[in-house]
Order: sequence, then C-alpha cells, then structure tokens
Amino acid sequence: RIKRVNTLLTPLPLESTYVVYIHNATMLSDPLPVFTFHHPDILNGDFRRSTELAFEMTSDGLVHGFVGYFDSKLSETVEMSIVPRTHSMNLVSWFPLFIPIDTPFYVKKGDIVRFRIWRRTDKKRVWYE
Repeated sequence: RIKRVNTLLTPLPLESTYVVYIHNATMLSDPLPVFTFHHPDILNGDFRRSTELAFEMTSDGLVHGFVGYFDSKLSETVEMSIVPRTHSMNLVSWFPLFIPIDTPFYVKKGDIVRFRIWRRTDKKRVWYE
C-alpha cells in the first residue's frame, strides 16, 4: 500500500526497510544466507532475485521483523562482514537492514518461520518485497 504525502507517493512505515543500529534485540534464529552476487557479472547483469528461507527458532520470543546482514568477500584474503558471528573488527560504517512486519507474532523454540523475499530492480531503483 502507498499513501500520498505532500503529493509524493510514500510507502507506509511498516512497509519500508530501515538501515538501523540494532542494540536492544534478541536474535530468535541463526542468520541464513539470502542472495549472492558476483561482480562484475557481465553475462548476467540482472540482479533481481527471490527466495524462501526457513528459520528455525533457537528460543521463544516475539517477532517484530527480520534483519538483513551484509557479508562481502573482496578477494581470497579480504572479507568484510556485519553478520554477528563473523563481524569484521572495527567495521562501524555498515548497519543491518531491518524489515518490520505489521503484525508481530510469538514463536517457540523449534518453530519454523518461513520468509519469502524478492529483490526487485528497474532502471533507477532497487527495492525488496
């Protein structure tokens, strides 16, 4: 859904993604890899993707949204990561992507939460659904 604000089309707050510093949250599942990109990719320049993930809950809790981390292998010996278990030392300029959900829900340890995500593009933009 989109609402009109000052004659601009603006996504509703819970239908947007946010780059955030996560400081007061509990991870209810281990992170899973989502999309992989190889650069340059001259043969396949289309970076649209979609996938479904199945997260196994490692503890009970309330799900408010999903967090996306970034991991980059720049060469055989150089990697940069904001994934909690492999976070690069002194890397403070990258922050995770938070994808809120409009109706939080409770989970129990061992539950499976399925998550579908699409990476969309056009000539000017990249967005996630």
